[in-house]
Amino acid sequence: MPQPELSELATKTDALLAEALSLKFDDPNRLLAVAEEAAQLAQQLGDFRRFARALVHQAWAHSFLNKFEVSLSCALEALSLSHDFQLKEVEALAVGMIAIDFLKCGLLHEASLLFEHQIRLGEQLGSAPIICMAYNDLSVVKMEQNDFVTATYLLRQSLAHAPENGTGTLEGLIAHLNLAWGCVKTGQYEEGIRHAQIVLERMHNYPRYQSDAHLWVATAHLAQGDLEQASERIATARAVVENAQPPVYNVNVESLTAQLHMARGQYEEAANVWERVLKTATDQAEVFAAITALNDLKTVYELSGDTEGLIRTYKRLAEDIPAQQKHTNDLRFSVLRTVFSREKEAMEAQLDLGKQKSTILRRLSHEFRTPLAIIESSSNMLSTYLDRMSLQQRQEHLKNINQQVGWMTVMLDDILNMLSWDDATVYQKSTFSIDELVAGALEHLARYRISGDRLRVTQGDGAHRITAPRTALQIIVVHLLSNGIKFSRDEVRLDVSWMAEQLTISVVDHGIGIPDKEHQEVFLPLVRASNLDEINGIGAGLAIVSRLVRNMHGHIRMDSELGKGTSVQIQIPLY
Repeated sequence: MPQPELSELATKTDALLAEALSLKFDDPNRLLAVAEEAAQLAQQLGDFRRFARALVHQAWAHSFLNKFEVSLSCALEALSLSHDFQLKEVEALAVGMIAIDFLKCGLLHEASLLFEHQIRLGEQLGSAPIICMAYNDLSVVKMEQNDFVTATYLLRQSLAHAPENGTGTLEGLIAHLNLAWGCVKTGQYEEGIRHAQIVLERMHNYPRYQSDAHLWVATAHLAQGDLEQASERIATARAVVENAQPPVYNVNVESLTAQLHMARGQYEEAANVWERVLKTATDQAEVFAAITALNDLKTVYELSGDTEGLIRTYKRLAEDIPAQQKHTNDLRFSVLRTVFSREKEAMEAQLDLGKQKSTILRRLSHEFRTPLAIIESSSNMLSTYLDRMSLQQRQEHLKNINQQVGWMTVMLDDILNMLSWDDATVYQKSTFSIDELVAGALEHLARYRISGDRLRVTQGDGAHRITAPRTALQIIVVHLLSNGIKFSRDEVRLDVSWMAEQLTISVVDHGIGIPDKEHQEVFLPLVRASNLDEINGIGAGLAIVSRLVRNMHGHIRMDSELGKGTSVQIQIPLY
């Protein structure tokens, strides 16, 4: 194909991808048509990046049409292409799409893990939109689990990564919308209304979200007993979606309308609304919405004393819902088969795991040779020439032995930490003081024969007691301190503080530093900075710290300059 035609085709494809992005929260049918056309043009171009992005848009459209198997098929194909052609951004989007399908199918644990992985990919890319949206979606999982406290924390993390405190991007505004809901659910009505108002002021092109923002304000009024204000807001929310082009169905409008009728004692009107919601949910095969509607109907009939309606509802719960749940469970198994039936990929993953284990053993064997040789040499000298040695010479050999035993202990603990960083027992919570955490870490360093003489510790309110995963936190402090002491001859500073339900751990040294291009790589298992050849180590410390921090939903920031030192700051939420 001539170059001008290729250029024209590429421009048209990009225009379609941009249109697909703008349709993401509006019209799934139109989105699907646009994404399919973009995919066809990308295939003509032979452009895998554009094709993979079009597949992600198709997956999104199919998901919102409740065609989860087709959605997953598109997302998995995009994920495969991202791995083959090193398309990191597409990988992050595809992972998020698979997580959304899992969430909608009720696979909350799997969805949670995937959203956390998407956050890590976003951090590697330095992509605020991906990080913001992943935190948003992870908060939805928590809301589904009725954990609104954690959800609101995650949403504040989302806003912390968004420009203009989230008011300048779609992802940030969605975080404000979700925060409005979370705050209202936790009784923070004024803050919830404030977040909803931000959405109403800035989010003009998305009627569903505008409608929801009005509803969260109405929910706050309803909870505070102001029924008239709630009624006015519900009417506004309904008008927004009904006047949209095309009109948008918003089940939340119906749900809150029924709750308003209940608050007014209008049980028959409430029952009629829930009947409409139930019919729509049944028609769309949304089993969770159907179960919610039936449970609300049951409550209405109980309060109104409608025995006939109550019996009818129990019959539906006993007969209709199991049939719908069977369909949903069949769908769940189909989803899991779609994701995990790729035997080739599974086998390759096992081979990679075996290869990694072999690498660990080879590295450990190599690193043990030097300390074992020193121990053997010093032991032989003591055994052969003990009677001819001065006290100072004997002490020097014993010191060598103790140091090498300490170093071998460090390496073994590093490997054990790597093997257990996903073990739930590491994250079991207990209550302890910051003083106790620091003291435990220093005691552990002493066991490694690492001196804390050059360590300066600041503990804030050291007596303050927190409830957190003590084992994981202690491992983090130990690794950061051992790195700081090992790679610096000057003072190493440790600062541990607590504020606003967040623990901050900071370690600063003035040692050899890490080359700029290697700041990300040193967080990978068994990877060491290129300037550490003369210093013992297996490349586990920062990898362990990073994994533990991620598993606790925390954040890690490292600043390092070659020849000037390294600063690592960690923030862990305490919820």
